Amino acid sequence: LIDFIHHTKKLPEGMDTYFRPMCKQGHAYRYDSFDPNYETIKYTSPKECTTCPFQQDQCQKVHKIRVAKDIRRYTVPARGSESFKVLYKRRTAVERVFAYLKLYFGMGSTRWRQTRARVDFDLSCLAYNLSKLTLDRLNKELESSKVKKLA
Repeated sequence: LIDFIHHTKKLPEGMDTYFRPMCKQGHAYRYDSFDPNYETIKYTSPKECTTCPFQQDQCQKVHKIRVAKDIRRYTVPARGSESFKVLYKRRTAVERVFAYLKLYFGMGSTRWRQTRARVDFDLSCLAYNLSKLTLDRLNKELESSKVKKLA
């Protein structure tokens, strides 16, 4: 998932802050699904539009937008949906690990190419995971020993 910095570009007309299409009355369309065959995001008309006077003539029931149109704006799952929020929260944990690998294991720039670079990366990840496992076990032991002393 790529962050979109809103202050660098103006929002397109007829879209909200999450780049969802908007109806004539200003209600945002709801994210419905992703079609992997055509790589499109499907938005359906909002519930507020059931009694809309524009429903018959000017408003569409379904909007489909290709992800390839702009990969920063149109993500899978769509921005603003619940599944996007869950996935975005996981992103920070992964980026923290990548920053740690780049800083302490020298993965920011490597002299190796192709297979050797992959092996170097795999070994660095293995070392990182082993150190995290060891720290977790030590912390668990320390915590259990504190509980025993208090009891």
